[in-house]
Amino acid sequence: MLILTHFYAGTATVEIEIKFALDASTARRLRRLPLLQPHKPVQRRLYSVYYDTPDFALLHAGVALRLRRIGTHWVQTLKARANSGGLLAQRPEWEIRVAGKQPNLMALPQAARAVLPKLASDRLIPVFETAFRRTVWLIGTGESEVELAFDQGE
Repeated sequence: MLILTHFYAGTATVEIEIKFALDASTARRLRRLPLLQPHKPVQRRLYSVYYDTPDFALLHAGVALRLRRIGTHWVQTLKARANSGGLLAQRPEWEIRVAGKQPNLMALPQAARAVLPKLASDRLIPVFETAFRRTVWLIGTGESEVELAFDQGE
């Protein structure tokens, strides 16, 4: 998967993310693009566990809860339902470092906990895992920076 993320660091930071699925041939050609050659890629391994209730209460509420191991630490991410605004959608997202592989909803700010369905926290179970290698190129253009992330894995 190819992820293009644009950050504008002027008066505010805005993140716009576009994702593409690539076949193997296109992925190989991507790495050879002349635009990327002056930029040194950074690689890291990411392992994630996604949680929900047995009856998928989070999914039905438009919420995603993930714990991701990055290096030696864990980051808990809660993503809420996207608020659509024409072609661009804004999706509230909260990330917080946690002690281990188990969700800690009390570590999230109140605004994040407010989007969770009632009683869901007592019934959370892991529903699937992902493991992939992410290659990132940071391409700066003036006050903006584009992050091109290429994920390979399952």
